Amino acid sequence: MSYRAVQIDAINSDHIVATRNDLPLDIRHASIERLNVIVVHAIDVALCAKHAHWNVRGPNFLSFHNLFEKVFKEMMEQIDQLGERATALGGIARGTVQAVAGSTSLAPYPILIAGESEHVEHLADRLGRLGSEIRAAVIATDSVGDVISADVLTQAGAAIDSLLWIIESHSVRPAPRT
Repeated sequence: MSYRAVQIDAINSDHIVATRNDLPLDIRHASIERLNVIVVHAIDVALCAKHAHWNVRGPNFLSFHNLFEKVFKEMMEQIDQLGERATALGGIARGTVQAVAGSTSLAPYPILIAGESEHVEHLADRLGRLGSEIRAAVIATDSVGDVISADVLTQAGAAIDSLLWIIESHSVRPAPRT
């Protein structure tokens, strides 16, 4: 069988590029969709961390400035892995600002906050939600038989949970109980 990079199969108005990946097309499509939801939300969270990095004010400015930069950089590493997995399956990773703005379900980040604790609380909320979405995506991709996407998502989830722990360790109030 011959493969061409320009060959595209349409499924539900999304495009899958031909690949030698032997996962069935419906499984690849489902995984690509799950991965892209996580990519969009992870980019949203990463950009919020960068915003906090630039705009934080307070007596511990430098430590929080560096902390938020660390969150941004780690988020970008995870986004890269997630997006590359989506494209390895023949998908298109949705990483443009327009795709993120049009697809994120996260509430807008408050632009005018500056305090260290305010940024910590807003980032912790977003990281917690992202971690929850990743856990659901791990279960979904594993259950359809895409164990590699489940593994990529698991690794991203572990990194996000670690960032949440670091951010929450700076919280002035305890995390809400569920």
